[in-house]
Amino acid sequence: MGHINPHRLESQTCAYGTISNMETKKYFSLTATIFALIAILHGWRFINSWPAEVAGLTIPRWWSAVAFFIASYLAITGWRLLKK
Repeated sequence: MGHINPHRLESQTCAYGTISNMETKKYFSLTATIFALIAILHGWRFINSWPAEVAGLTIPRWWSAVAFFIASYLAITGWRLLKK
């Protein structure tokens, strides 16, 4: 599988075909936005002490704090790669 280098401007080839710089930018933009929304929702859940339950298991509030920082890091990384 080929490696996608966001620093190069020309099209690149990977296992699935040719990927243009525009497609790479769209990908980084979309994933950064999704992770930002996830971070906002986890932050909002943490601040407002919303309960969360998955398959009968109560999810501790501190998990949202951890998820907030991870999702925020991924969103920021996506936007940084978008600018390169």
